[in-house]
Amino acid sequence: MTAKPTTKNDQIREMYEKGLSIAEIATKLGIRYQRVYNAINTKVGTKSKNVEQKEGDENENKMQ
Repeated sequence: MTAKPTTKNDQIREMYEKGLSIAEIATKLGIRYQRVYNAINTKVGTKSKNVEQKEGDENENKMQ
């Protein structure tokens, strides 16, 4: 059994790990995009390659 997220950052990270985009998380939680972005990136201390790759994929999809 998985423990429930205890902080907003934990909740954000859990949603991101499930595949939601930063924009989707921000909308669902009613918070700013930058807040979500920062929560994801502070997990590792710097911008992770995972975030860079996911953002690149989103931009490619918008261009098609």
